[in-house]
Amino acid sequence: MSGYSKVEWDAVGRLKSSSRQRLANSSDGSKRRYFEASLMKKKLSLDTFTNAIKTYVYDLNELSSLGVIAYIREATADTDVFHLFGRTRTFPHTFYYRTLTIVKADTSNVMWRPWTKIDIDLPSVETEWEGKRLDVTGTHLIPLQLGGRLYLFIPQILPRSVERDKASSLGSQKFSEINDTYTNATEPKRVWEITMAWTELVRGAWSPKRVSTGSLLLDNSSCSKPNALRFEPKFEPELSSSKITIVVGYPDRATSENSTFHQDTTTDLGTLVSKVISDGTDDKPLHWLPGALVKLDASAEKSKKAKSISWTLSYSREGPTSLVLSTQRADGTGVTYFNVPKRSLGRLRDWSEKELNDDMDLVALDHAFSHNLMSSAASRVDPLNKVFHTLTTQSVANLPWTFGEYTSAAEREVAKPGTAETAEEDTLGPVYHELAQPTALYNWEIGLHSVLLAMDRLAATQQFDEALQVARLVFDPTIDVELERYVAGSTGSNKATEKKQSCWRFPPFQDIAQRLDHKRDVNLKLLDIDNDKDFNLAIMERRTHGALVHATARGRPEAYMKWVVMKYAEILISAGDVQFTRGTLESLPLAIQRYIEASHILGPEPTKIPKLGTKQPRSYDYLEDEDVRLQLSLPWSAKLQAAPEISPASSDDDSMVCYLRTTYFCVPLNPKFKQMRSLLHERLYNIRNWFDIQGRPISYALPEPSIDPGALIALGSQGLSMSQAMAAPSICATNCVGEQLYAWMEKNIRNTCYQAYTMALDAARKAETALSFEQGQSLTLLRPGGYWDAAHDALLSADHLLLDLKRLESAYLDSKHDFEIIKTTSLRQVDPLALLNIRIKGKATFSLTENLFDTDFPGHYMRRIKSVAVTIPAIVGPYVGINASLHLTDHRYRISSTVSKQADYAAQNRESFRTDKIPISAVAISSGTQDPGVFELAFTGPKYMPFEGAGAISSWRLELPEVRKFDYESISDIIMHIQYTALDGGFTLRSVAGETVRKMAEANATHGCEEGFWAMWDLKNDFINEWYGFSSQLLTAKSKDAQASASSKAVTMRLGNLMDRLPYSARQQPKLCVRNIIWVSRSKAMVTEIGMNGVPTPGEEDRVIEGLGECTMKSWKNLYKVEKLDDWEATAPGTVVGEGDESVPNVYMLIRYTYGPSKS
Repeated sequence: MSGYSKVEWDAVGRLKSSSRQRLANSSDGSKRRYFEASLMKKKLSLDTFTNAIKTYVYDLNELSSLGVIAYIREATADTDVFHLFGRTRTFPHTFYYRTLTIVKADTSNVMWRPWTKIDIDLPSVETEWEGKRLDVTGTHLIPLQLGGRLYLFIPQILPRSVERDKASSLGSQKFSEINDTYTNATEPKRVWEITMAWTELVRGAWSPKRVSTGSLLLDNSSCSKPNALRFEPKFEPELSSSKITIVVGYPDRATSENSTFHQDTTTDLGTLVSKVISDGTDDKPLHWLPGALVKLDASAEKSKKAKSISWTLSYSREGPTSLVLSTQRADGTGVTYFNVPKRSLGRLRDWSEKELNDDMDLVALDHAFSHNLMSSAASRVDPLNKVFHTLTTQSVANLPWTFGEYTSAAEREVAKPGTAETAEEDTLGPVYHELAQPTALYNWEIGLHSVLLAMDRLAATQQFDEALQVARLVFDPTIDVELERYVAGSTGSNKATEKKQSCWRFPPFQDIAQRLDHKRDVNLKLLDIDNDKDFNLAIMERRTHGALVHATARGRPEAYMKWVVMKYAEILISAGDVQFTRGTLESLPLAIQRYIEASHILGPEPTKIPKLGTKQPRSYDYLEDEDVRLQLSLPWSAKLQAAPEISPASSDDDSMVCYLRTTYFCVPLNPKFKQMRSLLHERLYNIRNWFDIQGRPISYALPEPSIDPGALIALGSQGLSMSQAMAAPSICATNCVGEQLYAWMEKNIRNTCYQAYTMALDAARKAETALSFEQGQSLTLLRPGGYWDAAHDALLSADHLLLDLKRLESAYLDSKHDFEIIKTTSLRQVDPLALLNIRIKGKATFSLTENLFDTDFPGHYMRRIKSVAVTIPAIVGPYVGINASLHLTDHRYRISSTVSKQADYAAQNRESFRTDKIPISAVAISSGTQDPGVFELAFTGPKYMPFEGAGAISSWRLELPEVRKFDYESISDIIMHIQYTALDGGFTLRSVAGETVRKMAEANATHGCEEGFWAMWDLKNDFINEWYGFSSQLLTAKSKDAQASASSKAVTMRLGNLMDRLPYSARQQPKLCVRNIIWVSRSKAMVTEIGMNGVPTPGEEDRVIEGLGECTMKSWKNLYKVEKLDDWEATAPGTVVGEGDESVPNVYMLIRYTYGPSKS
């Protein structure tokens, strides 16, 4: 992965992991669109799918044996593209077009595109004068590549009879001479009338045919048969005109032997021999008989041997041009072949006879068993299974051509025999690609893509049994499918075979499953995009055709396999949900059966990869030191460093310490599988514990509820209103007249309806957005593209919109009950440091975690704020308001209740949470007493309240004005009154959340024993009476003379039992030990001289005094044997207060305490 950034690596991983989820939402190919059109009918059923397969097989039979009549090569820097034009072998002819793309970049990968019908009139020359049929019939097609545009010229040749010019022959003759003239001399002159038509390929479709205005008359004596004509289109612009003239001529050419073929010559074939015919002097057409065809003909049956061979020459002048040949067999059938070059064609002289056989891969363009598929589709007994049985039971020798194996026939026989790489590839099996062979894509369409589409459509219409029946045509875990494959390592024409078993019916997936099992046991490779030919081929296909999802999946068919497994499990879960929702004892076993099947399909959960290390935080000083060390080494420093000595006994292999076999940098796991496993655990847990599908306790009745016969009668009576609605158009048509009036009405009604539709759609989208915000879930009930269908005069647009609005209303009425909870939070308990910042700096940020709410109500989720009120207790003067600004900086809330493990709950994955954009995220606090920031809280009004809809797991910023109107140090606490709603997540979430809270408490206890906790007190505000006496004594002491003050005793302040001021968890401990004491004050003299009776004064090395902004901080470290927190007294000499001081600065005291006895 060298040269790729983390973003690119993440993009590749997400592409590979999410492509299987997007396959059902994307379309690729015209045939696939045909399946979509067939399966989107109103009455979707198994019969609809069967009829679609039968129709596809019938259409495939027409394409199974086409004759290629013209082709042209388009060469680019990276690819060679061959444009092939074929027609059916029977009359009337139907013409088709396809492309072959060959990738040049050190690969022999090819991409065969499907045949597409040319929907224009292409005339064929079948007869001559007087209706006589020609010996050689056909159509002239001249493809031309010009300026990156593909043209197709179609000469239209018709036999005509014109009157002879008699004026020159009869003008000077006498009647006696005319009397002796034969009658055939007055016969009309027979000519061929030639007109030129052309079309262009524009965005994958052929433009309408255009025909030249003039025509060319060709005498029968010059050319007796149309097949002897040769056309050369030339574009010769006139300099004096802006037009382009198309010149169609029959020029004289100087030819040499074996250069130009003027006529067809038929010769009876005996034994085929590989032979090359070439002029050898310049780049002339090259004609040869491939050696691969000779081998095929030698091993074929007598009825399948070639009786005649014909070649189709290319209109490209570069390189060999006889790439297409067609054989006529003894049984009357024909087969068309194409020689696929493995390297660039280049010049003609670069090809020798040996290179033609080694660097050309002969492939058949005809479908080998379409007639067998036709017989299976025409069967009256279960045609669907017979078609798939015919497709999936092909012989092992035909699998490479049937389903598109990458390697060619010659490569499979002689490519690197005996090497380790070849042995590994033989062991792992072939690699398939649906575009690798001419007919493979049609077999993939029938055997896989039709099944994928039918599974998705049937599951969407709640036909789960039919969807499972269709899915088992590809993936059937209920039985063991027997398959026959070659024994690994066997070579030669008679390879040994062996029987195997698999749950896959589709042959490529059978080999892929075997290869994946072998790779899992033998090899572990990291993804290397630079050398990944499959991935590069998928990227190139995406750039040329824009099918990113299917291009990636075709390069790695494992994505299709995972989609099938995932969809199969999803169908089973949905079918189980249908039975579970019925809520009867009869339906529970059926639901359990579906859930158990789905659990077996999904398998066990993957092993979680632990962290290989812990993060080590670094400072900028460390990075600066690393920079200095880097500058002192080569090549920036000339100071040489001696290399470590290596003992003679050591070898190069000893340099590798270890090889870490891990998938730490693998493709990330698909979250869809994890979600389905969690859902299965929840469903089975609810069934075992007598909960309904929502996790609520339920008691099942023994009999099922009876059917109300009155409901059936009510449904039948609704047909009366339908008959009245159907009679309304006929009444309007007979009673209303006036064409102009109705035209004016139509125009204005259209405009009015569209404006009304636009307003209704905007209002509906706002309603959907509001409902999504209020319910805290993503709703996509309205169509993203709208409902206006101009192609059908927007009929039923309002009905579709009204239907979705009804769905929106139903979603609003089906909303779950919310718990309404009031949470009062003290900032002093949550984050004491934030309270200290508010007192000193006037602003602070703090957070409210999920554990804070789980402590009150474990198992709740979807915690969303309704309102927030703030109370700021402080000492202020008269008519002085407590003004502050409260900002919500970040928020989120849990949206998923499907959590089965405590580790998953504590991990807090991004998929389990959601953050909404709220209307109001800041308020101004003016009273300081449960102030919500608004005059009146009205949740039923038209406007949202501040912070309404935000997640309770939040981060906040509180700011007070910089100009202080009162002493911020008198703020004793910040109290937040949070009103929020929540949903009950059921027993599973409640147990997992409770376990998380318990483990958090245990972690706090462990942290208290090892690291300890901090406690902070504001001596001025937390000990008001004691501080008053303490400060009064200090102020009194400063009024005496200096000599007396120096000799006076220290002033003390009794703090009492500090244990009562600690949290509840600390008070429950049997013993506490104080480790550190810190004093912070604006008075340096006070911090320097203050002490504590009851605490031994540490040594000088454990007493530190340092600055902290505008304050001074003194620390006592490494205290021991301080296990009592009662009878503490703060002491300070009277000299700490200066002569000009009128008050004593406040002092903050912080202690760090641990659980357990002290350690000496």
